[in-house]
Amino acid sequence: MQEKSNLRYFLLGAGVLILAAAYSWYWFLMADRIVLGIEEWAAKRRAEGFAVEYTGLAVNGFPLRMQPEAHNLRLASPGAEPAWEWRTSHLIANVLPYNLNHIVLTLQQPQDFTLRLDGEEAQRYRLTSANTRASLILSHGKIARAAMEILEGVLSGGRLTAGPLALEHGQVHARLDMPADETPDPRSPEPPKLMELSLNLENLSYEGFLKPVLGAELSRLDFRGVIEGDALPRSGVAGVREWRDAGGIVQIAAFEIGWGPLNLSATGTVTLDKQDRLLGSMIAKLRGHEALIQSMQDAGELKPDEARGARLALGVIAMAAGATAGNSSGSQDHQGEFSLPLTLQDGEMLLGPVRLAKLKPIF
Repeated sequence: MQEKSNLRYFLLGAGVLILAAAYSWYWFLMADRIVLGIEEWAAKRRAEGFAVEYTGLAVNGFPLRMQPEAHNLRLASPGAEPAWEWRTSHLIANVLPYNLNHIVLTLQQPQDFTLRLDGEEAQRYRLTSANTRASLILSHGKIARAAMEILEGVLSGGRLTAGPLALEHGQVHARLDMPADETPDPRSPEPPKLMELSLNLENLSYEGFLKPVLGAELSRLDFRGVIEGDALPRSGVAGVREWRDAGGIVQIAAFEIGWGPLNLSATGTVTLDKQDRLLGSMIAKLRGHEALIQSMQDAGELKPDEARGARLALGVIAMAAGATAGNSSGSQDHQGEFSLPLTLQDGEMLLGPVRLAKLKPIF
């Protein structure tokens, strides 16, 4: 009996050792394949003219995870004066051994960006944060979905001449693998869907904002929409303009902003005009219009008679729309809320009859 018991433990131990050896062999095989895959990807991008540089590429994390790491990274678009460039001193990726198609990136070091928009002088930016993470989901070797989260981020340099831009928390999600059944018939007038995009920002502050009217801090911004149009044949500003000229638009399913006295949500469509300014039409829901008009008057954006006219016009619209101001049955969050058109046209942003702001070219 004792011999049978010993044999059982021996076989069990041998089985565990065999499984451990097999897993170790698999882990190191996958690690080698990851390194080879990264090097092949870098070689293909270099052949296309992109700059791809790094040092110290290795895969760590045995046995529970696979953690590719690289130092002194530099990626740049083709050309002697690239349209964009990105640098960081250290990049860490995490991949589970049983799912190599989900990659989580950790960017703990400052990120340096260089942008050259439309042939202008290079603008150099630096992003620092308490934590920056990105997630990539691959399908058939291509990025199907991507996400990024930034905690306590600070962006400085470039065109941020009024000082750094600070962000308490931000998230962006992009879906690139639009389902086949959502791809329209080529004969259909409906443009193809290129990407689903969502954005959430909390407590974004910058001294260069519209301080006299709205203040230097944007408390929240939420966006969810779909970019429609032909795939960009070129990158950069030229590609965006070609997308626009071919009828590209952004379908806004949900947009909400809280910025000083401005509390607004909207849905509609947006594109760019020939001067690269926002062009679009939306239906907006406005809350607290009295505070907004008073702020514009205090800042000198509206003269007293213009402010009186705006109050009267918006008051009539609010009454016609059945706004909940003064209605005890309305919730606190939606008191005074009513719908009106939001128009972006000819370089102006019009909220109903009120000119809210002038629009500058994006590029």
